[in-house]
Amino acid sequence: MIHPLLFLVGYEIISVPEKNGVDFVNFCAQNSCRYHSMGKRQVDDGERLFFRMHIISASRARLLRTRHGIDLKTHSAHGIPFLALGVLKRPGLLLGLAVFCFLTLTSGSIIWDIRIEGNERVSDSEIIEILKESGMGVGSKKEDIDVDGTETRFLIASDKISWMAINITGTVADVEVREVEPVVPEVDDGVIASNLVCGKNGVIVGFEEVRGNIAVAIGDAVSEGDLLVGGVYGTADTPLRLTRSRGKVFALCDNVYEIKVPLSYTKKTYTGKKKVKKTLIFFEKEVKFFQNSGNLYTSYDTIMREEYFNPFGLGKLPLGIRTVEYAEYTESTCVRSEAEALAEANFLLWQKVYREIPDATLESKKIFGHLEGEVYVLDALIQTVENVARERVIEVELTAIKDYKKQERGG
Repeated sequence: MIHPLLFLVGYEIISVPEKNGVDFVNFCAQNSCRYHSMGKRQVDDGERLFFRMHIISASRARLLRTRHGIDLKTHSAHGIPFLALGVLKRPGLLLGLAVFCFLTLTSGSIIWDIRIEGNERVSDSEIIEILKESGMGVGSKKEDIDVDGTETRFLIASDKISWMAINITGTVADVEVREVEPVVPEVDDGVIASNLVCGKNGVIVGFEEVRGNIAVAIGDAVSEGDLLVGGVYGTADTPLRLTRSRGKVFALCDNVYEIKVPLSYTKKTYTGKKKVKKTLIFFEKEVKFFQNSGNLYTSYDTIMREEYFNPFGLGKLPLGIRTVEYAEYTESTCVRSEAEALAEANFLLWQKVYREIPDATLESKKIFGHLEGEVYVLDALIQTVENVARERVIEVELTAIKDYKKQERGG
């Protein structure tokens, strides 16, 4: 068993050839070098005698090698001094040890995590950001937090939260909120009547849940601006009646597209070279601890990610690493084949169709493609069934409104 004091001051395991054993023992006796014999072992270069010596005696014993040419070997070093030296050579481990000591000393007096309950429409990150501005965030000292004041300042700053309660348990702040109920806008009482007019050229094919005076029939061709459903009833011989038109009017519409794809294009190719910058995030503090030297590339993309420590899945710690990568790329001019240009044009065509008329139903399509010099051109006629009804308010004067309401009351 190693004596605790020997581990504290440090010791080494050394060996000498068996033939030099007597010389080693005599040298140790003459120079007050204390040792402990560990026996004889067979190694690659023959039989050797092994000894354990504290670092001062081992340092003296190495004079045998320099003065007398004896093949003295150091096999391993142990103890506190060598452990400390190893830590100093590994800055990451030293930093981790410092962080551990800091967390141990301060962990009970600061907020490590904020947990939000009761929110559906307002995100956790938005609530945490307003909380920080109101006086409480991850890393705040518990003794400095005015819970009532934080709640008041938060409710003043946010128009989306109507009530909140903060309960600090240990190093976790549990925040319960109640969101403001969305207000459904009321229909303007001044809008007495409206028409449905056509928003796109087409041929009428159907109606759905229409309220009002229908002015067109199935099979009629309509143009943009034409009246589809009227909001005014009555003739010269009958009382005036007004209504707000509602419903959907479907029409078969022609959509014409022209897509152009050049055969020559610029292609981006990543070289595989990257420069990396790493930053330690500790609560709200940032410490840059690694970055490639040299200037950035002429052309590069920036990719950033943040990873927080979550030991054993028990919860995210306020300690993480932000990594920013700068990936170099080069640009070169490439030429598409006609088939590749056709595929690209088709992709762009349908991307545009789904973006411009997402709720339409496809009825038919006619697509033609051809080359015009160094450009591939795709002409398309896409027939769709769409709701073409657009509401247009009828301006009614105040006297007419009074007369209309009087008619409704039967007077």
